[in-house]
Amino acid sequence: MFEAAQEKPESGSSKLWIGLFVIVAVVALGVLYFTMQKGAANDKAAAKAAVAKVVANADPVKDLKITRAKMDKDPLGATAVWALTVENKSDTFTYSEIKYHADYMGADDKIIAANDGTTTLYLRPGAEGSADIRDIPYPTGTARFKIKVTGAKATIE
Repeated sequence: MFEAAQEKPESGSSKLWIGLFVIVAVVALGVLYFTMQKGAANDKAAAKAAVAKVVANADPVKDLKITRAKMDKDPLGATAVWALTVENKSDTFTYSEIKYHADYMGADDKIIAANDGTTTLYLRPGAEGSADIRDIPYPTGTARFKIKVTGAKATIE
């Protein structure tokens, strides 16, 4: 009277559709992932470009102030030695590889020697640092001397 219920076998086409759906979903997720990664890389590149643009506007000559400059001869009296104290007045930039220009003048205020050099100072915003610089052989006839900052490498931390 009652017959056993017979299960209808699954057709091969439904398995095919499920397989295709899984493949399409995996490909869509992969495309989405790579698109998001590319966007993040573009954001990093844009941020680096913005920082480089700001750093290009740094003015080390204005930001770095020599607060103390004392020039002496070394113990043998042969080399000019500067004792410098430099203050970084910037609230944004850190400066390193600070470049300077030193003039040595005679009694008639004419330059008898000049030199350009670089210090090893590393100054964060608002910081002050000191350096001893062995400059050039002490020029004979020097009556006056002056030193000034001419440039530096700027970074943002």
